Amino acid sequence: MLLGVICNDSALQRTLLIVKNTLNFIQIIGPILCIISLVVIMIQLVNNPEDKKAAGRIKNLFTALILLFAIPVLIDSSMYIMDDSFKVSSCWKNASEDIEESEYLESDKEKKKFVIDSDKYGDGGSGSNSKSSNKASKTEKTNVLFVGNSMTYREGNEKQRITEVFKGMIINGGYSNMSVYVANKSGSTLSQVASAKNGIITARKYDIVILQEQTDAYENKSISKFLKGAQTIKKLVQGKNPNAKIYIRQKWVTKGNLSKSMHDTAYNNAASVAGKIGASLIYDGKAFDNSMSKYPGINLYSDSRHQSADGAYLSAACIYKTVTGGSPNSLTYNGYISETNAKKLIEIAKSTC
Repeated sequence: MLLGVICNDSALQRTLLIVKNTLNFIQIIGPILCIISLVVIMIQLVNNPEDKKAAGRIKNLFTALILLFAIPVLIDSSMYIMDDSFKVSSCWKNASEDIEESEYLESDKEKKKFVIDSDKYGDGGSGSNSKSSNKASKTEKTNVLFVGNSMTYREGNEKQRITEVFKGMIINGGYSNMSVYVANKSGSTLSQVASAKNGIITARKYDIVILQEQTDAYENKSISKFLKGAQTIKKLVQGKNPNAKIYIRQKWVTKGNLSKSMHDTAYNNAASVAGKIGASLIYDGKAFDNSMSKYPGINLYSDSRHQSADGAYLSAACIYKTVTGGSPNSLTYNGYISETNAKKLIEIAKSTC
């Protein structure tokens, strides 16, 4: 917790970012200056071939060029090799990743706002998303935080990022004053994300927090790891905003584990954790099941575990419907998939989530 406070200090973050940006600037401008100097020396040699000091100056330039590349690389590499228990190392990583993975959304359209009305969300503690009266007015700015791994934010593939598709949907749906942030670490559990991305999680007040645990925790008979991670993040988030609404995604199972018993285990685990921490559920896993039954030609997986572009769209549609209470039927945004598939998946999201 102390590390999170230290890393979240705005002065320290600014200092580390200035240092990192300075090193990057040196790597870019340094070689250019060296090349210009080399050209000047070569011109001088043409005019004065007997200049015995020219060789030494050229040698110094090449030495400087090597150092300009080596020093920033060594510093950055050392920080990432060091264990996170070394505080400067962890803060250095967070300073970089806060810029790369925390994403703010603001539209130039007429400002429309989103407010959380706790009376319209059900009791939360039942582990259900309460479909009865989920409508929310659009009168206040809302911060949304996604916490998870590559099942939320797929590194290197924008089309499979659920967060990206969700952002497109909220703009299309009129929630242009909703801001979206991501605390993401590939292959990690919620506890590991809470540690690695503490700076993002504690950076501001969030109104809506959407949790996605590592796949193995969904499919394990014990919920202890799942529960611990969810409790940790809830505590961090509600330390800033006690009224933050927590959601747990009832995520799909791995492609090789499509048996009913595995589905029951995964979905029951999510429901159990949600009930214990007073969170609501997002049924994107069940939406996967229903889609595969009704539209087997739509491939929701990109491999045995991860969502395809169609899978990301379906999950985002479920999240959109659950957290806004708005019908995805009104959306004209197709993300990165065909209009035909988008309509079918919206139909599934509307009936399932």
